[in-house]
Amino acid sequence: MKSGEGAHAGLAALIAAHPDALFAVDAPFSLPEPLQGANWRAFVSGYAARFPTADAMRGWAASEAQSAFGVKELKRACDREAKTPFSAYNLRLYRQTDAAIRRLAAPLSKVAFAPMEAPRIGAAVVIEACPASHLKAAGLYRPYKGKASDAAARASREAILA
Repeated sequence: MKSGEGAHAGLAALIAAHPDALFAVDAPFSLPEPLQGANWRAFVSGYAARFPTADAMRGWAASEAQSAFGVKELKRACDREAKTPFSAYNLRLYRQTDAAIRRLAAPLSKVAFAPMEAPRIGAAVVIEACPASHLKAAGLYRPYKGKASDAAARASREAILA
């Protein structure tokens, strides 16, 4: 079993079991539209066949962006608006993007992934969240990442929650 597969399967099951709920996930569910195309569900449905690995997706996206736009990394419109730090296929993020698309969006075809899909009655809604960007926009950001044993990071997380 690959890293995170069990957790992703459990999260997918939880989402599927709660059709009246809203879920926020801190991972991208898409690539920039110029790369993936306007039909998000078609992109997601064919994702695993097109990209056997996260590295394959990242390599393709970087090559396409370079060829078409002269840059290695494109940001999505929502990334520019929210001022997220990285492109969805950035070296620090591409594995999360791959897992979110491959292990959550693709198998959860009856779930609405907003804003790419309109919410529907009787279907759970999943949205992306970027906690760090939200905290920065609200003027509440402080460094909070680190190991569970890191006392300073833990204190920062507790202060943010408070």
